Amino acid sequence: MGSSKVEKTDVRVICATNVNLSYAVATGKFRQDLYFRINSIQIKLPPLRERKSDIYLLFRKFAADFAQKYGCARVALDLNAISMLSSYRWPGNIRQLKSVAETVSALESRPARAGVEKVEIGPDALSRYLPDEQDTLLPAQASPAQGQGSMNPDEKAAIIKAILDLKRDVENLKIAVQSGAVDAVPPQIHTEHLPVSHIEDPEEQIAGVEEDAHPQAPMDMKRMRDELIERALLRHDGNVALAAKELGISDRTIYRKLAAKKKAK
Repeated sequence: MGSSKVEKTDVRVICATNVNLSYAVATGKFRQDLYFRINSIQIKLPPLRERKSDIYLLFRKFAADFAQKYGCARVALDLNAISMLSSYRWPGNIRQLKSVAETVSALESRPARAGVEKVEIGPDALSRYLPDEQDTLLPAQASPAQGQGSMNPDEKAAIIKAILDLKRDVENLKIAVQSGAVDAVPPQIHTEHLPVSHIEDPEEQIAGVEEDAHPQAPMDMKRMRDELIERALLRHDGNVALAAKELGISDRTIYRKLAAKKKAK
């Protein structure tokens, strides 16, 4: 363009769409000349519901990745749960399956310990995370307090880490009680680290949460996120890098929160 010199290039163009391009061309919604230029080799990837044998394999891969990332036991499914997983239509395809695998792992798994490599669940537990396609495409039932905007990956990681840390504290306390190291008194769990509005039923999912924590009360998610960051900074004497590492988020997220707080003042 703009030169008489011939330049050679070596380019591969890969395009993906969920639209019927032949129909789009016929109705004038897609340029015919562009369609013929890019339509050299077609690779048709059917949706998950048409390749059921892949569904559990992908779930296992996502669950294993999640367990390795957060240091928890891998979630496995029994035969009835596998059948339920495979028969679901997965309107959101692989992204929805991955989201469900992460949610199940966060809420059903336990901290990894010697000799405990996996936690097996059945169809009753799995059904709580497969939404009615007519109601919602979310991986788990949401509470009204969640209508304040979606979380970014850093905030999601911090919440998951808080859930797993709480489970680890509960298990450590049980072990201490059983060994006689401490008296068998009701555990005082610091629930301020756990945004309970993101748990369908915290009393069933996490044993040992204080009764006066009111897990069903509406929570201000923005306030909870800010408190998580403030408490981490206090524990590390204002060291942003250490606080971010503890919460499993980036330094940038904390700096952004601090800047917004300073501007509000």
